[in-house]
Amino acid sequence: MEQAKHKVLLVEDTPIAIKVAVIILNMLGCKIDVAEKGIVALEMATKNKYDLILMDIGLPDIDGLTVTRQIRQQELEGKHVPIIALTAHSETAIKEKLFEVGLDDLLIKPLTIMNGQQLLQRYGSKL
Repeated sequence: MEQAKHKVLLVEDTPIAIKVAVIILNMLGCKIDVAEKGIVALEMATKNKYDLILMDIGLPDIDGLTVTRQIRQQELEGKHVPIIALTAHSETAIKEKLFEVGLDDLLIKPLTIMNGQQLLQRYGSKL
């Protein structure tokens, strides 16, 4: 069996979205860890090395913006992991907030094979 190319942390609280994302990311050759709450995502991001984090913005405990800000505060210099916001919102004001907290990109839901491939290609040189 081929080894996964990228280790991804999926931060998502909706069961169907988790199932779909895991299937798609597996098809794209990724190894996936899932965090359904912000506090769990913070713990996992601190303890593990990820090539990419897909961050839902609306989480049940700590919102994805706060989680991202805290991950960025804990990052060691030179160890920047790309964090991509997953959201159903596309308003410009929301986009500006996303980048202010340290998100690298925005993906309007749903995650598909095509936009998943595009993300991996865009951040492939950083992974």
